[in-house]
Amino acid sequence: MKSNAQRLQIVSVMFAVLFMLGAIPAYAAEDAIASIRVNAALERDGSAVITEIWDVRGVSGGTEYYKALNNMNEMRVHDLLVWDETGTQYETLDSWDTDLTLLEKAGTCGILETSNGYELCWGIGSYG
Repeated sequence: MKSNAQRLQIVSVMFAVLFMLGAIPAYAAEDAIASIRVNAALERDGSAVITEIWDVRGVSGGTEYYKALNNMNEMRVHDLLVWDETGTQYETLDSWDTDLTLLEKAGTCGILETSNGYELCWGIGSYG
C-alpha cells in the first residue's frame, strides 16, 4: 500500500511540474512575419513570375519592409507590384528612397538596386 501511495505522490509531483511548465506565457514577437507563401510560374522565355503573400502581424516600428535579392549575377528584377490586405494596389515608384517617412512610403513600393543585387521595398503604411 505504501508503494502505491509513493507512486501516486511521484506522479502528482510530475504532473504539477509539467502543468507549471506549460503555464509559462508565450508572447508574439513584434514585427513578426507569420508566414510567406511563394508561387513561381516559369515562362516559355525562361523568365519567372513570382508571387509572394506575406502575413505580417504586430508591426510597431519602422517605415518599410524589404526583401533582399543578393548574388543575382546576370539576372534582372522588374515590374514589382504590391497589394495590401484590402486589395489596394500600391503605387510603384521609379526609384526607392529609404529616407522617406512612414507617411511618404505609405501605399508605395519600389526596387532598390544595391551593390549585392536588389531590395524589393514597400511602405508599411500603418502599425498594428
